[in-house]
Amino acid sequence: MMIPEYRAFFDRNSGSTMGRFSIRHKSGEYIVEKILARSGQPGFAETSWVTTKSPCPYGDFNLYTASQNVGQLAGERGIGECFPIDNQGDMVTICDPKNRKRKRKGICLHEENGIPGSEGCIVIVYHDEWLRVKDWLKSQARIRKTIPLEVM
Repeated sequence: MMIPEYRAFFDRNSGSTMGRFSIRHKSGEYIVEKILARSGQPGFAETSWVTTKSPCPYGDFNLYTASQNVGQLAGERGIGECFPIDNQGDMVTICDPKNRKRKRKGICLHEENGIPGSEGCIVIVYHDEWLRVKDWLKSQARIRKTIPLEVM
């Protein structure tokens, strides 16, 4: 089995929408290490597939390196520039751990907007950390289409 050169991790605290996001090289060196991130809405941390409320489910995903909404900033509600997340190879479908499929165009990694929480996305809380993640992912787009993402 080939070890991917880079892997991303979102370690979400059980019973919480809060967690830490990291990107690590196979050598063990971190590109970003344990930066504050969240997924889902308060009160829905353990609920699977409540539309616009639940966090990204635990499991293995693809994090795409080509961004969407290029140049847009996160606003009051809009997500701004973002990077799609899937686990079916089509940029829009996610199966949860019980193999329930949901087509969700909006499941992405992005900067948190003006309202804390997300509608299933993984959001980077602080702007300077978001810029670091965004710039690094965009730098990888010519080299690799995706990197593995583990939500744990």
